[in-house]
Amino acid sequence: MKKILVVGLIFALVLMSGCIKIVFRENIGADGISTFVMTLEAVNKTASGDDSKTDPCKDIKQDNPRVTDVKCTYDKVNQVITLTGKINRIGTKGLSMMGGRYRLNVKQALNDMNGDDKTSGTKTTLPDTDQKKQMEELRKTGFVYDYYVKLPGRVVSQKGGVQQLDGSVKFDMIDTPEDAYVESDASAVDAASSILQNNALDGKCCCMPMLSFLLAGVGALLVKI
Repeated sequence: MKKILVVGLIFALVLMSGCIKIVFRENIGADGISTFVMTLEAVNKTASGDDSKTDPCKDIKQDNPRVTDVKCTYDKVNQVITLTGKINRIGTKGLSMMGGRYRLNVKQALNDMNGDDKTSGTKTTLPDTDQKKQMEELRKTGFVYDYYVKLPGRVVSQKGGVQQLDGSVKFDMIDTPEDAYVESDASAVDAASSILQNNALDGKCCCMPMLSFLLAGVGALLVKI
């Protein structure tokens, strides 16, 4: 069976058609393990909706041990490929975690998915100027590549993206700068949750004295009556 990485499949489809819309959504957990959903949709669909006789999912075999539970489905009628799975980002160059703070280097994080840890930080693509020129040419054909990422806690800073209502940050990977990043703080959320829990407990403790006070007041009124 021919081995094709998940990301390799994406660019293989782009090179074949040039008219692909990619939407990659990743939700990174507090433990550094993320879940993702990636859809690849043909922008200029064929009239019949059945341009290919083969299923592009059948030749996929994930070689990167950090990307697991990969599942691929192909909707031939709508010409949409959907990939789902998990990514272990613990110890990768793209994600740093310390004391409830998370920082994701966007382009490095996506590069971490392309191979093993020894080669994930090396450049295996075209020079930046040529790559940018190629991406701009692809955009003219209708090529779209949007990356949505959500980190634990609340976003405290980011560069190159647009924050969404659900707490994720969207990056247009054609125009995203090399130093694009997202940083979040989960410690503040945990602290707020702890305060609310403590207040709830204090409320329970104060209920009995308050109840006694109210009963005493009712008792005084009854005595007067």
